[in-house]
Amino acid sequence: MTACLIFPTVLLGRRGVRCVCLCVFVHQPISGFVLCVPKSTPERKKKRAATRPPSLAVPSPSSLSSPSPPPLIASVTVVGAHCCLLPLHNGTLKKRRFFQHSSCTQGGSEGDRSVIMAHIHVCRHGQDMDNAHGILNGHRNEPLSELGRRQAAAIADKIKESGARYAAIYSSPLQRAFETASVIGATVNVQVQVRADLIERDFGVLSGKPYADIPKYAGDKVLQGDKVLYFLEVEGCETFDKCYERARGVLAEVNAAHIGEHVLLVCHGDIGKMLQAAKANVGWQEGLKLPYFANTEVISL
Repeated sequence: MTACLIFPTVLLGRRGVRCVCLCVFVHQPISGFVLCVPKSTPERKKKRAATRPPSLAVPSPSSLSSPSPPPLIASVTVVGAHCCLLPLHNGTLKKRRFFQHSSCTQGGSEGDRSVIMAHIHVCRHGQDMDNAHGILNGHRNEPLSELGRRQAAAIADKIKESGARYAAIYSSPLQRAFETASVIGATVNVQVQVRADLIERDFGVLSGKPYADIPKYAGDKVLQGDKVLYFLEVEGCETFDKCYERARGVLAEVNAAHIGEHVLLVCHGDIGKMLQAAKANVGWQEGLKLPYFANTEVISL
């Protein structure tokens, strides 16, 4: 019987494991088995024979019929060894440093940075002709009344005296809001920009109707706010949930465009309430219950 043992041998260097050797040990040759060993000279054969211990002598072929062969390990004779050097990958010899790239270490991820928003003030327009006559205006485009123009001039002076410096003034496209914003802009020397999404909520069939007609057209679809009865649904009107989403869009865009800056939005009562609700992260129903938003009142969001 012939036994062949193959086991790895580790060679050490000054910096740890340098290579692995696969050593082959063969016990008792058999026909047809070829072992590749270095070519030996007669002098080397004599030297090996003189130094070989008697107990480790290679058995002759006639001894293969022995009924009780010696234990395998005790009788193993090294006939030849072929070493395969397997250099280890350098990456396994040291710990890799994490976050080695500057993109991983400078400033952190965007999610880790605190969000700095704009400082937003909201101003309702001065009194217009519809306000003066108790008419629901919505998208009606009436000018300021005489009182409304005085209100606009007064709030412009207060803003200037306060020392507030606006990076931008945005206005609804409706005349009553744009007139108010223009007076303020001229006083504080800031050009007014029009934003269509600051327009008042569309009142539908109630546009141009007196306040007293709200129950007639809205029925029980109303909500009592502070000093104002709000109609929730009538034919052709913009619902408050849509107005609320529009307000959220305004805040998102203004915050993104004016990080850390002061901005004034000149708009209307209903959209102004929705801006307050969106900023406070409450629903539109809660927003309608906020304190009354008077003409030319300025609210800090």
